[in-house]
Amino acid sequence: MSFDRKMLQIYVSFFALLPCTIAQNEDIDGTHISVEPPMNKWPIIWHQAVTISCAWTPLDKLRRKGKAEGDIFVQQLNNNREVSIFADPIYGDMINLEDPKERVYFESNNEAGTSFLVIKNVTKEDSRRFKCRVNGGKISDGITLEILEPPVKEVSNFVASPGYDKAELSWDAVVGAITYIVKYQLLDAQQWEMVEVENPNVTIEDLDPATEYKALVSASNTAGIRANVLPAEIVFKTGGFKAPCSAGDFMTKTGCKQCGENSYSSNEASSCISCPDGQVSDAGSKTVADCYHARCSAGDFMTKTGCKQCGENSYSSDGAFSCISCPDGTAAPTGSTSVEDCQYAPCLAGDFMTKTGCKQCGENSYSSNGASSCISCPDGQVSDAGSKTIADCYHVPCSAGDFMTKTGCKQCGENSYSSNGASSCISCPPAHVSAKGSSSFDDCKPITCLAGNYMTDSGCKQCGENTYSADGASSCISCPNGKFSAEGSTSNNDCESRDTDKPDISIQPSASVENGPIIWHQTVVISCSWPLHALHEDREPEIFVQRRDNFIYIESDIILNKTISLKDPEQRVYYEVNKEEGTLVLVIKNVTKEDSGTFMCWMYRGKRSDLVKVDILEPPMSVTNLVATPAEDTVKLTWDAVGRDTTYTVQYKPNDAEEWTEVHSVLSHLKIEHLIPATEYIARVSAANSAGIRDRLVPVEITFFSKEKRKRPDYRGKDLSPRREPEKVNERQMEYFNFKRYLELTTVDIYKQLRAANEKKKAERYKHEGFNKNENVLVEVIEDKVKRSVGVLIEKRADNCRVFNKKGWSICKN
Repeated sequence: MSFDRKMLQIYVSFFALLPCTIAQNEDIDGTHISVEPPMNKWPIIWHQAVTISCAWTPLDKLRRKGKAEGDIFVQQLNNNREVSIFADPIYGDMINLEDPKERVYFESNNEAGTSFLVIKNVTKEDSRRFKCRVNGGKISDGITLEILEPPVKEVSNFVASPGYDKAELSWDAVVGAITYIVKYQLLDAQQWEMVEVENPNVTIEDLDPATEYKALVSASNTAGIRANVLPAEIVFKTGGFKAPCSAGDFMTKTGCKQCGENSYSSNEASSCISCPDGQVSDAGSKTVADCYHARCSAGDFMTKTGCKQCGENSYSSDGAFSCISCPDGTAAPTGSTSVEDCQYAPCLAGDFMTKTGCKQCGENSYSSNGASSCISCPDGQVSDAGSKTIADCYHVPCSAGDFMTKTGCKQCGENSYSSNGASSCISCPPAHVSAKGSSSFDDCKPITCLAGNYMTDSGCKQCGENTYSADGASSCISCPNGKFSAEGSTSNNDCESRDTDKPDISIQPSASVENGPIIWHQTVVISCSWPLHALHEDREPEIFVQRRDNFIYIESDIILNKTISLKDPEQRVYYEVNKEEGTLVLVIKNVTKEDSGTFMCWMYRGKRSDLVKVDILEPPMSVTNLVATPAEDTVKLTWDAVGRDTTYTVQYKPNDAEEWTEVHSVLSHLKIEHLIPATEYIARVSAANSAGIRDRLVPVEITFFSKEKRKRPDYRGKDLSPRREPEKVNERQMEYFNFKRYLELTTVDIYKQLRAANEKKKAERYKHEGFNKNENVLVEVIEDKVKRSVGVLIEKRADNCRVFNKKGWSICKN
């Protein structure tokens, strides 16, 4: 909707005459006013655009006659009276209803119940109170615009108070200013230094003495600095002279500075004087009397010239006048403060660290520098004592009767022999035998076959059925006609007449020690046969099975009787007798462990066959009590054994891996190596035998963590000797300790030569001499490289000779 300007002014004038009480009324359907940008905490910055929006409920929606028309009223500057913006002396001539680009623009939509007033480039004069009115008496709350402008006035009374290397600047406070921008530079310079302060004063430091400077200051607030207000300006010059320094200070280019610790100065000094050697003083000291001897700290000791640091292999506590030597066999760096700093030196290659110091590695082991333990040589290899690397480990040539393998020497088996240094064994000739560990061809002896056997090119073999042999036979002799004998018979007496009425029994597949048990789920056929003349007319032969200690007819057996059939061969247990052919057959399909037993054939008049044993092997059940014992990069898995002749399949992998690593074991435990330290693993174990793996049997799983890689303890710089209180020593003990320490210090090069010589010749004694120039004493050291100990200490002078050991000094015998 658009307004006619004259009609709107008449309407506004009439509306302005309404009682003021109407402006105080507001119901739930009243008008609402808002401003953009909002004034939450801060005023509106000048030169922005402000939008005052009104919203009301149209009268037709309130079921009233007519239409609701809205207007915006503004408070007058000279009184509290509120008039329409169209009647306002300031906005009345500036309002535009058509062009939104004008500074003051008004638009209203009475059908929608909205109107808004836009004021651009706001100034302090726009800080007035506004309300929304709708005909019908609806009045909104008021909104007062707060417009913030930059300070209007210039800075006045700008004064500078320069000093030697600084200047104090001050000025009068400016109304509306929050901060002041201060700029300064050398008078003829081009680059300004700037500082922002809140108070009307500032001290500028670090200026050049006797130099002219130029400074500017401007007042500012959140709205910035007013463009047409010039900054205040001043030119000043710093001082060129500074008063002489007092005692305890000294003169520098920038003025007096205090003397540091351990020095002093008098009045007008240009430098500080150091305290005498060994003396100290506080900062700012004025005379040499202020210098004093300080109490030495730990690691130092007092001398005539002051504190000095303790040397190597000694230590001291606070206030010490001398240093204490480290215990025998230990060393410490300079400036050590306690006996704990005295530590055993890292062991050389070939030795290892113990609580009492370095010791040599034994045979078949080696160590590198700084080792805390010795490493064993690989299996089958040896080394000398004091070996330093794995290269010192070597295979010893095997003696006669042994042969070399990857893991070392092994003994030759039976019927073979070897000589010294052999890598394999030589078999004895045919028909010759030898014991284990035979060392020559002479140990291969000709074979003499025992009775019941006979000689062949490959050795003795057993005589078959119906034959026999004596000792040393080269062939077997057949039994007389009509007589029979078992395998391995040794004489004619073993040939006997056979009971022709005795039934025979056989089993398929055969179960024996050589063939192993019968695998489950196979079909077992037990067959009986007999001479036809031995069959009784009224009695049929039968098959009996042994249960516990008694034989039971199979039709009475509670196990086989469940599924036995005499007619249907398709049944699991089928039983058939053929009298015409003299045969009897028992067929058992899908055999299980329950079908195991001893069977025999029986005929009338007590004739019975030999016994046959049916041994059924089933797959094992799941393993139980699976336990993992992890180490750094290994784990030991243990479980309860399951059944006989069982092979265990172990699979393992990291928890986040896809592929399994598989190993096998015939024992109920397994050690897995080369694991990744500090990693979660999954392992599973399943059991199998000749019968395979039981159907639908899930392997048993276990989860474990390999341990973190253990760092080898570093004993360098650590005292491993047991702690004990220092003991009082007499002069003789002290003399022994001092002399032993002297020996260690004067024979370092000798030890190096001994270690180098030890690589070529082991466990030999060497004699070396060291000379102490200060004492004019010749010391002879006899050292046993195997025992790693000093044998004797010998002191030779021009007029005498004496020997020192743990018992004390004694006169030389030679």
